[in-house]
Amino acid sequence: MMTAQELKALAKSFQIPIITVGALAGFARSLLPKKDVAGGLTVKIK
Repeated sequence: MMTAQELKALAKSFQIPIITVGALAGFARSLLPKKDVAGGLTVKIK
């Protein structure tokens, strides 16, 4: 998974608004298996 800094750098190189990157990152996370993230509100489905 990319870090926030990597996503921002990628967004700048493609001139994509950060909000769009955040939405894409959230969508990508929703497709991936849920993981515990510090400070994150993920729900584990077993």
